[in-house]
Amino acid sequence: MKTAIILSLLSFLLHIHTNAQNTIKGRVTDKVTRQPLESATVTLQQGGDGNIINYTLTDADGRFQLSSSSLKDRTITVFYMGYRKKTIPVLISRPLTIELEQEAVLLKEVQIRPGRVWGRQDTLKYDLTRFTSSKDRNVSDVLKKLPGINVEENGTIKYNGKVISNLYVEGMDVSGGRYNQINNNLKADAVQAAEVIEGHQPIKSLRGKTFTDDVALNLKLKPEVRSQWIYTVMAGGGYGEKALYDASFNVLQLSRNRQTVYTYKANNIGRNLFSDQQKLASGNSFDRVTDSNPPIFLPLPEPAMPLSQKRLLFNETHTASANRLYRLDEEKQLRFQLGYIHDRTTRQYGSEEIYYFAQDTVHTAINRHDRLKTDCLNGEVNYEDNAASRYTRENFSFAGTWKSGVSDITGDNVIFQKIKNSQWELKNYFNQLYTKEKYTWGIRSYIRYTHLPALLTVIHRNLPVSSADNRLIATCIHRRDELNLPDNINENTYRTVTGQTYESIPTEYEEMNIDNAYTDNALYGMRKKNGVNYQLTGGFRGELSSVRQENSYSAPRYSFYTIPRIEWERTDFLLTAAATVWWNRLPKQSYSRFYAAPSLYFRYKFSPRWKMSLSGSLDESEGGIQDIYPFHYREDYRTVVKHTGKVAVTVRQLYTCYLEYKNTVKEFFWTLSASYSHNRYNLMAERNYKDGNFYLSSVERNHSSYSYALNTIGSKGVYDWNLKTSLELTLARNEGKQLNENIVQNYRYDYLRVEPKIVWAPSALFEVEYKATVSCGGSGIGKDTRLDPLWDVAQRLTLSLGFHDTDFRLSGEHFYNDLSKDQHLNTWLADVSLIHKSGKWRFTASAMNLFNKEQYRYTLYSAVQSYTSWVKLRPREFMVSVQYQW
Repeated sequence: MKTAIILSLLSFLLHIHTNAQNTIKGRVTDKVTRQPLESATVTLQQGGDGNIINYTLTDADGRFQLSSSSLKDRTITVFYMGYRKKTIPVLISRPLTIELEQEAVLLKEVQIRPGRVWGRQDTLKYDLTRFTSSKDRNVSDVLKKLPGINVEENGTIKYNGKVISNLYVEGMDVSGGRYNQINNNLKADAVQAAEVIEGHQPIKSLRGKTFTDDVALNLKLKPEVRSQWIYTVMAGGGYGEKALYDASFNVLQLSRNRQTVYTYKANNIGRNLFSDQQKLASGNSFDRVTDSNPPIFLPLPEPAMPLSQKRLLFNETHTASANRLYRLDEEKQLRFQLGYIHDRTTRQYGSEEIYYFAQDTVHTAINRHDRLKTDCLNGEVNYEDNAASRYTRENFSFAGTWKSGVSDITGDNVIFQKIKNSQWELKNYFNQLYTKEKYTWGIRSYIRYTHLPALLTVIHRNLPVSSADNRLIATCIHRRDELNLPDNINENTYRTVTGQTYESIPTEYEEMNIDNAYTDNALYGMRKKNGVNYQLTGGFRGELSSVRQENSYSAPRYSFYTIPRIEWERTDFLLTAAATVWWNRLPKQSYSRFYAAPSLYFRYKFSPRWKMSLSGSLDESEGGIQDIYPFHYREDYRTVVKHTGKVAVTVRQLYTCYLEYKNTVKEFFWTLSASYSHNRYNLMAERNYKDGNFYLSSVERNHSSYSYALNTIGSKGVYDWNLKTSLELTLARNEGKQLNENIVQNYRYDYLRVEPKIVWAPSALFEVEYKATVSCGGSGIGKDTRLDPLWDVAQRLTLSLGFHDTDFRLSGEHFYNDLSKDQHLNTWLADVSLIHKSGKWRFTASAMNLFNKEQYRYTLYSAVQSYTSWVKLRPREFMVSVQYQW
């Protein structure tokens, strides 16, 4: 019924005809110097009563663009401080050239103070010189102070809760989405302004034709920094449990025609460098391709812990990257990227887990010592020809990741586990688009090939063992390939390795080699008529997966699809409707299905400050090779997987409501979003526990899950106090079913999260930063099991004091954790640092974990389990470093 309603609306909207919008373009300049005037206010008014119909601000080149349903009796008025106001009648025959004359302004006992934040309809500008202080090391430190912008721990940038799609420097993307290489290395005082571009459309030939909800961030450098080569070298050393090092060397050159970023970093002090190589921005939505994730059957252990990684990461990491971007002319760009990371990580942790099954409650307890090794190499070549009448993009990338992990696991018995997991990947994306007047057409193609060899070795030891035995078994695991050991490691093996005789030890060995190829190719076209954009896309997707275990298994799949879509946009509202029509085929499973996935989106602007949107969609998807693989395999030391080989089908309904308010003059930003999701499945996952192993399988049984979420974010800046405050609130509920021993249980999980943040710099001598996360989770499982709500509080307070060229910084963290209804734990951590700046030199001395806390404990709930965990913390450590920049 819901599908029919949405399709009926789509059919109705295809017959809508509306009046055309008129576009008014122009340029504002100084009458004497003929230089463009940026951020001049341009208003479109009704000639008779002077009512404002539309408004905007000029861009860096003094240009503006306004739209109006009628040009009858319309005037343009331009305001700019220090210039005479000018009003002229609207002329549609040609672009307007408006020259302003300077005038003397007498200010008597009046202080004129321009704001730090201002904007026009789609672009918001921050004057970073008003936010930057001497205590900020890089651009990332300054972005954290901007109202409406949030920088997460891994460097991801969000504006009003939305992840930015692109980060530019002077309008160019040298990092290809890996923008931590910019934000963590570009000095804070090199940037003059930051621009947030809403509805960002980087493809020139699509501007004004099709809707996008992307948000981009553009950094504008100070004139004296543009084209300048910036070199930064840093070296540091210290001591904790062992000798410490921290070093980096960066080279940046960021002009409007050519940009370069070279970086090298190394440390063993717990600083995570993987984020420098991580692609945080997904790029513009028109160039995104829906790709199925490559299957990983034997994953390495990567536990999620509610603590900053600098507290618990025992690492030895080296990373290097090279980025070059050439602007060949005004329309063409060529970018090269190459990156490498080498990492050795150890971690010690453990947990007491409780699984609430239908007929029993299972308790497990383990302690682990993991040693992980990772090497990653990636590269990319990207060419773009972005003109007003055409768009060409050719992108080729490769990536290789080699991982291995050895774990010593103790619980009811002693287990040694080794996993080797590699991934080699090649990708190519091509998009060719042409535009002529009202018509746009093109073709895009995406191809990916991935090879994933994986090896698992598990050695069980049911009797107590000595440390000598532990070292012996670990040696066998590490040297298995070198010694060409057989699958079953027995006493003869140990005699070969050590010359000693040991009892036979049971060993399990799993090897899987996966190949996965995926392609998506489409033709598309669009036409804009009378304010309505009609689009049609048709294409083909294909995927071939093969798994070589004891048996070889392959599973091809392919689909044909077409997507009719319309966009109806006026000055105040936008309505889009689409219906993806699919025909999917999995020949090996004798599965074919034809279905439609409709969607609706409505946005309304009440005023320049208020905006609302509503959306609804119905979608259907099939599971991947991991869901239909019919043979059993061991995923890790205690998990065995065996699926039925049936195709898993998920039907999802998603409805969202979004409300936004922004007042740039008062530096206030607020959003409210609510969502409801209903998923229907034809297969149910079953988990059973027996003899120390979890057995995962799937059973044909229809069932549903539901999720509700409410999120609100408020951010307020106060100019007079140099203050930024923000508050984020999240409420969520998930409901579903679990299967155990053929008994179905209902479960419900409720979650609350509150995150206040404050950044306050009342003077150049003093700065305060406060951040807290307050969360509470509770579960209900079946009819009788209710898990008491547990509270977790994490607070961090950083105080900075400045005396001339020296800064003193003290950081304290407090963690409150409910371990159970009657037991809780408080943990206090503190760091201190002293920073002295002398010209281009920067000297730092610091001490971490002053109280020398050794362990952190916490309890968390998931839908059908609870676990109380502990993790080893980095000890008290002392560091000194020196940095030079020129």
